[in-house]
Amino acid sequence: MLRTLAFIAAMIGTQTFAQGRCGPQDDVIAHLNNQWGETVQVMGRAENGHIMMIFANEDTGTWTALMQDPASGMICVAASGKEYAAIYSEPAPTGDPT
Repeated sequence: MLRTLAFIAAMIGTQTFAQGRCGPQDDVIAHLNNQWGETVQVMGRAENGHIMMIFANEDTGTWTALMQDPASGMICVAASGKEYAAIYSEPAPTGDPT
């Protein structure tokens, strides 16, 4: 999962900050919580140091992907949509099975 987040962050990181759908972290997160009922579901740090966060509302299915630049504290909307589904899987077994 973290590799996937790092890949996504690398692909959209520069574009996101250039698009202007950004704001102070507290304001953006408060808006997601208050307007959409979304809460953070997963987060990870990309190789470039940016933090990728996925917010979602499991009841309504709305989701928002955010990218944060820790240096500036700004956070930007990278993508949003509907039909969020959490996928949980068991970790692969390790060690000798005998």
